[in-house]
Amino acid sequence: MHEYSIVQTLIGCVEKETREARAQGAVVRRVNLRMGALCGVESELLRLAFETFRERSVCAEAELHISHVDAKWACRSCGLEIVRGPLQCSQCGSPGKLLHGDEMILERIELDVTEATDV
Repeated sequence: MHEYSIVQTLIGCVEKETREARAQGAVVRRVNLRMGALCGVESELLRLAFETFRERSVCAEAELHISHVDAKWACRSCGLEIVRGPLQCSQCGSPGKLLHGDEMILERIELDVTEATDV
């Protein structure tokens, strides 16, 4: 399962992006991913891998939130959206191109920041 290596990379990115805030006491609470329908990753396996690998990492207390993006195609020549059927423009016959739906993007990292108090 390549989901495990994806989660390892994801946790590494979260660690890198939050290093300074965590040094000041912040805790990672939520990791938001945007996944396209054609990205080649099974979201439930990704969740399972995240649950397995988050322990003893910066994501130990974090929740994984995945938003799904449908694939969207359009004509390469005239830009007309291709809704169904063959991936070919119904007006000019040109082949379609994928506009989105194959992406996997770390969209947001939510932190719980404890305010420092003077003693």
